[in-house]
Amino acid sequence: MYNNYSDTDMQIQAPKLTPNDQEVEGLIKNCSKEELQQLLEDEDKMIGLITDLNQVKRLQTDKEMTIVKNKSMAEYNLSIEPKLYDMRSKVATLYEEANKLKTELATDKSRLDAKRGEISLDVMSVMLQTEAAKSEEDSEKLADNFCEGKVSLDNFLETYISSRTMSHLRQIKSQKMNELVREHSPTRNRGQISSSYNNDIRSPGLAPYPAYSSSAGQYPASGYSMPQPYYAS
Repeated sequence: MYNNYSDTDMQIQAPKLTPNDQEVEGLIKNCSKEELQQLLEDEDKMIGLITDLNQVKRLQTDKEMTIVKNKSMAEYNLSIEPKLYDMRSKVATLYEEANKLKTELATDKSRLDAKRGEISLDVMSVMLQTEAAKSEEDSEKLADNFCEGKVSLDNFLETYISSRTMSHLRQIKSQKMNELVREHSPTRNRGQISSSYNNDIRSPGLAPYPAYSSSAGQYPASGYSMPQPYYAS
């Protein structure tokens, strides 16, 4: 039944000895049979033999160093534990505040979107016409002050031109807004859009500032009357 096995099949290769195995082999190869028997029978001697191995000594040293490192790390972790708890509490508080701000922001955005939806083109048109009328009124008041001698010529020219420019720009924006209103509401009566404001706005043909004539010097030649000098009798 064993005829099929060869001599090579029965051979078992010995494991390659490492330096530690060689160290063990060096310790026991010179031992007598009685000494080896004593090692097998005396557990303390076997433990002592193993403990004296350099590999075991290195392992013991590494173990002690690891214990020291772990102890040092544990002490450090315990020392920073209060700080970690404090930081964790602050992070939790900041997280709650961030969520609260996020909720408030979403609420404000919803309100803003709702307000935007409430502002129609008609309302914006009325607002622009109101601003244009106010600019027109301010420029007329400035011209009256100049004719009454309350404003110098340099200040008048600088301020009046800027005021008239702003007034015309607002009128142009108002006209553009009216066009948008008419485009979005083609069936609506166009004459009903803020007619009361249109009556307050001066005609576009009006000059941006009073006309001057060569014979009048630096005084405006419009319908505004300049204050006459007073002569004592």
